[in-house]
Order: sequence, then structure tokens, then C-alpha cells
Amino acid sequence: ALIFWFGLLVYTCKRQTTVMRRRQLSAEIKSMQFEIRRTLKREQEAVDLVKLLLRSGMANIDLDAGNFSKLELEDLRSVVDTITCQLTELERRLDSFDRQV
Repeated sequence: ALIFWFGLLVYTCKRQTTVMRRRQLSAEIKSMQFEIRRTLKREQEAVDLVKLLLRSGMANIDLDAGNFSKLELEDLRSVVDTITCQLTELERRLDSFDRQV
């Protein structure tokens, strides 16, 4: 009978340890998810700011178009288009990653 109770005690202790470990891991995962979401939000804000600066910069360049040669304007627009495409791709990846978290 003593062996039965000892076995039951060991089983109960193992089960409680497993439950506590699972709860701790769950809390750590939730904390990491919160940190990742906060970081993603900061990254999204940075992307939005860069897009705003690009649009503003292009608007200013368009206003001063007379001060640039046609080739310089085409180069600037090409660079802005390239950066905008990269930002759009980054934004898409951030959204995709956010949905996975």
C-alpha cells in the first residue's frame, strides 16, 4: 500500500510541475508576442513616416522642377519609385508576420 501512495505522490508532483512549467511557458510566450507586436507597430510607424517624407520630398521636387534637368528628375523619380516598392514589400511582410504572431 505504501508503494501505491508513493507512486501516486510522485505522479502528482510530476503533474503539478508540468502544469506549472506549461503556465510559465505560456506567460513567456504571451510576453514575447506583446514585445513582437510592439516592435512591429514601431516598424510600421517608421515605414509610414518614410513614405510621408518621400511624398513630401517628391512634392517639393516637383515644385522646383525648373531647377533640375529632365534626367535628374527622372533619376529622382526612379529612386523614389524603387524605395516606395521596397517599403510596400516591407509593409506586406510586416502585415504577414503580424498575422502569424
